[in-house]
Amino acid sequence: MNAPAPKVCFLYIAQTHQILHSLPIAIELARNWPQFDVHLAATSQAHLDYIDEALAQLGDAPLTTTLLGPKWLRNIRPGRATTPPKAAMLVANARLLGRYDAVVTPERTTALLRRLGVKRTKLVYTQHGAGDRGGPFEPRLGLFDLVMAAGPKQRDRMIDSGLVAPENCAMVGYPKFDIVEALSPKPKNPFT
Repeated sequence: MNAPAPKVCFLYIAQTHQILHSLPIAIELARNWPQFDVHLAATSQAHLDYIDEALAQLGDAPLTTTLLGPKWLRNIRPGRATTPPKAAMLVANARLLGRYDAVVTPERTTALLRRLGVKRTKLVYTQHGAGDRGGPFEPRLGLFDLVMAAGPKQRDRMIDSGLVAPENCAMVGYPKFDIVEALSPKPKNPFT
């Protein structure tokens, strides 16, 4: 009897522009490593619409999408927020997210899952920025099982500060660069 495919969830709980920090990874994983069951989970329909638009331009990938609940919480937008409250959505969905083998996120708030009892699930953080400068480094990074760094300056600063162990930090480049060019409108030839 074969073991079930490891389930990897790419979680989107912040503004839609953060999707580009990990969607390229999800697409590549889904297309090139069929032994993984790749899911995208989001806190708003706007996130899923954004993903659908990107996939329409990039070509499909075997991904499963989930709109996280509950609906009443999804509809709350404090102040001028474009997304529901991140911590509240994590609390409401901790049990579901704890069923995945790994949760990949561009959002540090997701580290809250550890305090909510999610222990078995591996947490993976995709760093923001191009990697040639510092970044927002804080103790929550130590709660992630893997932190992806875009470049050596990010990696070295996280490791040197003791926030991340060398074996828990991988330099992967800047995933957003992999997708931005593909999504950019192609300029029209003025001579045609």
